Amino acid sequence: MKIYLSFFLLILIHCSQVFAQQQNPKTQAELEERMKAAQKELDKISPDQKKMMEQMGLLPQAIPQGSPVSDKQVSDATGGSTVPEKDLQKITSIGNSPLSASTLPAFLTSAHSYVVTKLKPASKTTGENIYNKLKAEGKTPFVIGNSAVGLWIMGRIEPALYVMGKACMMDAENTDNLNNYAAMLTMCGAENYAIPILNYLNAQFPKNATILNNLGQAWFGLGEIPKAEKYLDSTLAIYFYHPQANYTKSFIEESRGNTDKAIESVKKSIKQSYSQDKQNRLSKLGYKLQWYDISFPLKPDSDPMGLNSFKLPPMPQTAGQEAFLTEEWASTEAEMAALGNSINQQKQALLGSKQKAMIENAQKCLDKPNAPKSAKSAPDRPLFSKKAELKLKELDKDGGVEFRYTKSLKELKLYISKLQSKKDEFHKELEALNLKEAHQTGEGTSNKSFCPEYIALISKYLAEYNNEYEKICFDYLHQTRLKLNDEIYWLQFKENPEEFENTKLSYRLKWLQALTTASSGRFKSEFDVSHCLAEKEAIKVGGKLANFNDINCQYHSELNLVVGTITIDCNKMVTNFEMGFL
Repeated sequence: MKIYLSFFLLILIHCSQVFAQQQNPKTQAELEERMKAAQKELDKISPDQKKMMEQMGLLPQAIPQGSPVSDKQVSDATGGSTVPEKDLQKITSIGNSPLSASTLPAFLTSAHSYVVTKLKPASKTTGENIYNKLKAEGKTPFVIGNSAVGLWIMGRIEPALYVMGKACMMDAENTDNLNNYAAMLTMCGAENYAIPILNYLNAQFPKNATILNNLGQAWFGLGEIPKAEKYLDSTLAIYFYHPQANYTKSFIEESRGNTDKAIESVKKSIKQSYSQDKQNRLSKLGYKLQWYDISFPLKPDSDPMGLNSFKLPPMPQTAGQEAFLTEEWASTEAEMAALGNSINQQKQALLGSKQKAMIENAQKCLDKPNAPKSAKSAPDRPLFSKKAELKLKELDKDGGVEFRYTKSLKELKLYISKLQSKKDEFHKELEALNLKEAHQTGEGTSNKSFCPEYIALISKYLAEYNNEYEKICFDYLHQTRLKLNDEIYWLQFKENPEEFENTKLSYRLKWLQALTTASSGRFKSEFDVSHCLAEKEAIKVGGKLANFNDINCQYHSELNLVVGTITIDCNKMVTNFEMGFL
């Protein structure tokens, strides 16, 4: 048996209940405050998003101005407290006789008939059309069940219930469909129909965490807390970090006044399944979410841009080394300038293409204002953005990456500020040596007997300044490399792909600017003593400037839902709904 899709459902879906109202505020004042907050969020979304949400039945209905709502009406509509009150009518309707293989088909027919009476006529028609299309194509009950899961994940809640009910009626022995149907019924307020199915499955597959969790959620929805807790605890004994079981457990602990235990339960829930609701709940309970509270499926790359491959030539510390490295430094600086120009051109081209796309999209809307939108959709918030956002904030903490970088930059600039005075001292001594040579040999002539003095003078200042500067420069580039690599790694998960393309170019420029700053701060004598040197002092150099790595995340997955697909590529999740079903 492979019960896996309902686990995915319980983690990712926030269902607008079809048969029962959402729970939370108890008074009119609380409800009005909730509606104001909801309206603020609605104001942030685009017209296309609003239209899509309305079609899915997800937008809250505004309270008519001047229409009073009593506290009792609010309580009745929302279910009162965070822990539901016991629903004796539904609990009694479950009965004591367990389902068997012979009685299950009739029960499924009864459950489906009940569901149909609660669906909107349009949803019933949509579900019926999709089911008939799949059946006509010869799809098996298992495939039809997976199609229902696809509809559910894509927000077509009511058609999904219809299609899954029919799939279960086609094959009452398909345990995957039964479990997923029970999960759907629970999340839509029909727990009394879900529990008999789950009990039937639990008898066949004891100690299955998914079934046990679904039973816990169903009994919790009916307000039967002792039974709910028994199944939730059994789930957690098998799967310590179960997202939904821990989340529900937190409400039970909070209702008992156990705030610390409630916080720990939410932290376990959010560990492998982040949601804004969970973060808000932690804040309400008095805990601030940290980056390490959210797990991450990938091993961080310590050098995503390949900055470790970039090596500046050594800092010359003798006259012979300077003569040998002059061409190397000139070549490296020319390469950095050319690469910087190339990146700036790419940024301009990227900006131009984005502007062009915006103009084309605007023109399409003007030409065909009522044209249907693409079936593709992507969330505004990338998949791992919260983890990335928290991690980026961590970098700014005292003693962290940002602190060490700022300290190294300050030390570099302070040392470079001494460069001009050091050059002035050098030129003063050099001028005195020139006058001495001119006085002894005559103007315009050269005496090689002064070569050792010139070489010694140049080497003295190169060693005095560049020896220490090379150490400071090394630390500065090391801290810059750590900062840029850490930031760019997490930004790839925080930003949308289009935005990240520009960010990559910006960070490449930042690294080139750091290299340029480092190279410009070294001491150069700018005095030709080649005639004094028998040979240049060879020193190992790094070769040509390296190329930047292309940052490619290795997290890719695709879920085929028959009616469409959900593809995840690192920070991008795209839902494709097949046009035939759309």
